Amino acid sequence: MQPLYIDLQEDDNFMPQPIHLGFKTGVNYLNTYFHHLKAIGVNHVSINLRFNSNSMERSLERLAEKVLPEFQSNKKEITFS
Repeated sequence: MQPLYIDLQEDDNFMPQPIHLGFKTGVNYLNTYFHHLKAIGVNHVSINLRFNSNSMERSLERLAEKVLPEFQSNKKEITFS
């Protein structure tokens, strides 16, 4: 498991810039980063939006639309806890 602070940007192609305990980025790099983590055996990432500069609702929508589908398993439902 890895915790990660992100500041999700509206520009999907925004390249990462460091922030405290994570980075500011667009969804394209975030997906690439998560694929690298998966390749080395990380199977859980705790996304923390504490330093997010966009609205929380918009950021969660973008994560649900553009990031989660990339990593969905064969399960038919996704649960949040």
